[in-house]
Amino acid sequence: MKCGLVASLANSFGRFVGMGLIVSASVGSTAVYAQAAQQPSVISANADVSSGTLTLQGTGFGTSPRMFAAFGGFRELVVQTASPTQVVAGLGGTVGPGTDLVLLRNGTSGLWGSFYVTIVGPPPIKSAILRSSIVIPGPDGGGITYWSAGPVLTVTPAQSGSASLMFDGQYIFVNQDASLVEIGIYHSNSAVQPDPSTLFTSSRQLAWEIGGTPSGPPGNLSFAVSDVFPVTAGTTYFIWVGIRSSYSWGGSILGTYGNDPARAILTATLHSSSGL
Repeated sequence: MKCGLVASLANSFGRFVGMGLIVSASVGSTAVYAQAAQQPSVISANADVSSGTLTLQGTGFGTSPRMFAAFGGFRELVVQTASPTQVVAGLGGTVGPGTDLVLLRNGTSGLWGSFYVTIVGPPPIKSAILRSSIVIPGPDGGGITYWSAGPVLTVTPAQSGSASLMFDGQYIFVNQDASLVEIGIYHSNSAVQPDPSTLFTSSRQLAWEIGGTPSGPPGNLSFAVSDVFPVTAGTTYFIWVGIRSSYSWGGSILGTYGNDPARAILTATLHSSSGL
């Protein structure tokens, strides 16, 4: 599985001496033009993390090129196959998402090219099914919030960045009428249960007024609530979901109407800048 996209962000060319890179800049010399043709230039690059290889496409690679990279510590990568226009090298260990310096040496001319590669891994995803009902008891919702019995999800990112939340399911009517039914998410770095007056950090209002018929409720309504918030490495975040109505004759998320636990699912996706 290819789970890394490597992009050439910058190139500079010259001779690598000790720990420095000296760029050739002479103008008007035939020798310089001939030499420039042997300077490594990367057109595209791709990392296949599953197979542990880095493939470069370009020009001026020469014969017997050497490659060095700063993937978790500067080291030489073992070249597996090489031609003047393509080099395949082993990544040489575990490589995670990030941007790192790579140096490529033309084995014929001795000239070096430097560039940066960015490896983007799949974002970590964590989800949970709401397995116990959240019920507005009715006949009066009272404008207060009814929360899940505990946090539905907890996430602890390994790096600072941002996380996106998605809560989707169905609101299940028990009786005919409801006003201002609102479904929401609350996240905090505290494990303290939110109280009925706690505000949602993100919410979705289903409808202003919902009415059924004398023969029964109006039917269930699907909902989806999303939120994006910044996260700090090493901090645990607790995520609750809840329901509120200014007036209702009863309703619930994951209620008694065809009690299907797959109806309400909370998913947290940590952006590629963060990892679980």
